[in-house]
Amino acid sequence: MWIFLLIICCFGLMVCYSITKNNRKINADRELHNKNYRIFKEIEDARDDYVTDIIVQIKASDLPKLGYPDNYIGFYDLVKGKSGNLHFSYTGSPELKLIDIEYMPEYQQITNGNVSGKTGSAIVGTAILGGAGGVIGSSGKRKINTTSTQKEINTFGLLTFLEISTNKKFIVSVVLNKAVYTRLKSDFLTLD
Repeated sequence: MWIFLLIICCFGLMVCYSITKNNRKINADRELHNKNYRIFKEIEDARDDYVTDIIVQIKASDLPKLGYPDNYIGFYDLVKGKSGNLHFSYTGSPELKLIDIEYMPEYQQITNGNVSGKTGSAIVGTAILGGAGGVIGSSGKRKINTTSTQKEINTFGLLTFLEISTNKKFIVSVVLNKAVYTRLKSDFLTLD
């Protein structure tokens, strides 16, 4: 009996430790997010040009093309200013125009299904007529139900920017899905 209680207490302590560790991770993530957001607000308040923004996930090898400092940690926030020009939210980001978006959505097919009808009939047939009844019962029609759905998968797309001061075009890879693509196209793409 005492061993059983000891095992339950140990299990309870392990669960409490796991929850505490998970809460620390969540709090650390929240603290980092709040710190990054405060930095973002300071930068954008100093520019006094904010209209809207979107967070994009940029391929690490493309960060230098955007002028991000080495070892930058934080948001990759694309910001639209009052003039319609874009910039990324770090001090010294060049003024940009988004002139093209290349995106091909990818989907994963998920199929769920079950087969029913034979087992129950075979059991009833065996109970009534023995082995021959089981064979007869299992020879009936099977009922097959399947459900298929498509789930969108995040995939890399290409954004073509024009740096306004140099008139230089460059392309960066970003993670896109339909929602991010639609928002970039409607709110950030320049239609010149």
